[in-house]
Amino acid sequence: MSIINIAYSGLQAAQTGMSVTSMNIANLLTPGYSRQGMLQIAIGPMGQVGLSAGNGVQVDSIRRISNQYLVNQVWQTNTKASYFTSGQQYLGALEEVIGTDSTSLGNGLDEFFGALSAMTTQPESPALRQQLLNQANSLATRFNSMNDFINSQKNSLSTQRNAAVDSINSLSSCIASYNQKIIELESTGGNSSVLRDQRDELVKKLSELADVKVTGRRKRELHRGAERRPAAG
Repeated sequence: MSIINIAYSGLQAAQTGMSVTSMNIANLLTPGYSRQGMLQIAIGPMGQVGLSAGNGVQVDSIRRISNQYLVNQVWQTNTKASYFTSGQQYLGALEEVIGTDSTSLGNGLDEFFGALSAMTTQPESPALRQQLLNQANSLATRFNSMNDFINSQKNSLSTQRNAAVDSINSLSSCIASYNQKIIELESTGGNSSVLRDQRDELVKKLSELADVKVTGRRKRELHRGAERRPAAG
């Protein structure tokens, strides 16, 4: 191969590198985008090997630069954060109701037994009898209010759970679709980096709804990456 052809191969590789860099810059603020890198390999000599330094350079592949361990850690953290946030939402509301003087069962019981104790000292007193009756009615109201609140929380949880199940099913279906697209694209030697980024964003959303377990199988064919099959646990 002539010097001109060798130089031309270098220009082609440089042009590809500029395209990769431009892609990275353009998607600097794109959520979930993973930076891409270009891998070059030398073209070995042909013919009289001892008399040729080689035949230039070519782009071997464009690879997605991503630390899967860190990605998995983000998914696990999302799951834990969502779990505690949801728990705090309902437990905080319950604690607020229980801890309020006007609705607290503890205060209601204290007032009721206080009135009962007072009446035992003067059972013939109409005022103390009326006070006990009032405290009994107040305590019953507190129990009824607490029951209504718990039922309301239960209904809210049920609605939220059903919505989460629908979202999980939808996201799982989309992830399966991306898996198939990635397999088809990589089978023709295509660059699946963008599809993998988009799929990982779906898995990230899924991790906010359920515990995500990810398994992978390393493909040995040229330009193949790891295929992940996310599933909610």
